[in-house]
Amino acid sequence: MAFTNTPEKSTYRTVKVEFDATSTLRSQDNTVRRDSHIINFFYDRISQENKQREVCLVKRPGVVATAQSLTKVSNSDSIRGYFYEEQEDIYFWAVLNKVYKYIPNPAGAYTSLICTLNTSSGEVCFDTFQKSTGEVYILISDGADLWSQRLRVYPDTAGAAVSDPDMPATFAPRFAVLNGTVYVASNNTIYNSDTDTFDAWTAGNDIDAEMNADNIRALFRNKNYIVAMGYNSTEIFWDAGNATGSPLSRNDSGFKSIGYLSAYAQVADQHFFVGQDKNNNVAVYMMENFKADKISNAVVERSIQATATSGFSGTSRATTAKGVILSVSGHTFYSLTTTDITWVYDLEEKMWYEWRSPTGILAPEAAWSKFDGSQYIANAGSGTIDILSPLVYNDKGTSFICSYTTEDDLFGSVNWKTCNRVSLVCDRQANTGTSNVTLQWSDNDWSDGPTGTATLNVFSNMPRAHRTGRFRNRSFRLLYEDNYPIRMKYLELEINIGSN
Repeated sequence: MAFTNTPEKSTYRTVKVEFDATSTLRSQDNTVRRDSHIINFFYDRISQENKQREVCLVKRPGVVATAQSLTKVSNSDSIRGYFYEEQEDIYFWAVLNKVYKYIPNPAGAYTSLICTLNTSSGEVCFDTFQKSTGEVYILISDGADLWSQRLRVYPDTAGAAVSDPDMPATFAPRFAVLNGTVYVASNNTIYNSDTDTFDAWTAGNDIDAEMNADNIRALFRNKNYIVAMGYNSTEIFWDAGNATGSPLSRNDSGFKSIGYLSAYAQVADQHFFVGQDKNNNVAVYMMENFKADKISNAVVERSIQATATSGFSGTSRATTAKGVILSVSGHTFYSLTTTDITWVYDLEEKMWYEWRSPTGILAPEAAWSKFDGSQYIANAGSGTIDILSPLVYNDKGTSFICSYTTEDDLFGSVNWKTCNRVSLVCDRQANTGTSNVTLQWSDNDWSDGPTGTATLNVFSNMPRAHRTGRFRNRSFRLLYEDNYPIRMKYLELEINIGSN
């Protein structure tokens, strides 16, 4: 049947391509981008009473450098740990064997060295400790020592390492503070300081995590419980106020066969980490109360697994991943960075996106969410503390590309079709000038690049392309890099369906 505008049975259709896809990369090779994929965008869903819920693609916030140095020897030096103290607006971080703090006090901002560690690599963890007398300290652990510095006194007191011989000589860097007591883990045992202090320890004040035969890799406080995570198990303890030995008692019902690998981050009462079920694939988990839910999908899990093509060693991904919380643009994200990709998980939308910089992966190593809502980050390769700004849409003045690839679609029929028009429905930031979205499409699964390309000016009345060719199935890709807060809603296609 020939194409016609006036047939007995109309062959013309107007179809919408909604922006609601999930990234479905088919390979662990993240350079292969032939499936639906979202780069440097995120979904913004707006619900209004008595109206249909609207879903838009929104460009991620940009990065703005501050003048505050991270005191790195080289910009390639990695941030080992970080912390933010809200009451005094103090920023802490560890790089190589140094721990620094920065106080942006308007009366005299300054950076100071807290201590010099005996290690130069590995995780460094922080927490605050308040004595019954009101004194507040920052505690710092690298697994070899536990350091402290008193806060809220000026001038600074010197940082000091705990020297009590009853504290374990080595322990997991991630420690916990609960009810005026510090807890550290060595092998499968949890040791505790004396009550109301961090620098006095007593032999025999300990409890074993013995429901499974693996050593503890991390401790953290979950509400009023202590969570101990090993290689393939999780045990939960509560403060029973025992008169002798450890104050802790085990909550047997909280046991889980999930181990800790890396990338711990916390927001409110939610704890995120890369873990592994016993004899199962690595995955990303969120723990809230006693419940641990897997939040990663198969695409994310493939990308964080180690790669090995021969022998018994592979390229590490999961064990060296870094996780931070980013709160910006009305959304809160868990950012997960591996050696070659950064995924961000939207806590509200429960969606994963990839974020990239103009030159590679956007790799936050530290994140300080200021009490007023500002979001500061330390990005890998940067020598300064940077701002993740909802008012800027480039990274330090350099444009980055946003990319959205749709699913390959037959549009309801395996017949040949012709596409007479493709329109992009989006916001119009200005009514004069030019700001272009590059529209690409592929009719053969991107096996040889795009089949066609068009340029759509989003400052025009209706960005559109005409006569985009004949196809059976088609996938679209939109690319945008101008410094504007673009918000795209959907594509509308006018197609004519043939008979074979």
